[in-house]
Amino acid sequence: MAHPPESYRYDGDFNDVNIKDTPCKRFLEAYEEKIRKLNSGNYAELEGYDLYVYSEEVIDSWMIPKLIQAVNSINVGVKKYRYIYFVTLCEILVIDTEHDECAGIDIADGRKLDGLGEKARKIVEAGEKR
Repeated sequence: MAHPPESYRYDGDFNDVNIKDTPCKRFLEAYEEKIRKLNSGNYAELEGYDLYVYSEEVIDSWMIPKLIQAVNSINVGVKKYRYIYFVTLCEILVIDTEHDECAGIDIADGRKLDGLGEKARKIVEAGEKR
């Protein structure tokens, strides 16, 4: 998931904001596709599945509970992701879908990650073509 970084400014009540109207929309759309692929029958049977995502989005702290709720509403197939490692420009979010929790790890000087998403996407696309 490589896109130009985007932030979200809102001066009202964050409780009224639909998470799909924020930069998280791109992540959630990609996540839906990953769940579909996971349950397509083309993945090996494993005890558990985790997902690593790199995104150049900015995720504000108020978005995290809404993001967890949206992830869990999508993560409903027979095969599910347990942990999602969501690397943004500012931090690594570790989402535990089983316990509805998220831990953040700050990344100092996130600018060193600029462009990494595009490189990672090309590697994934090349692997999917095989």
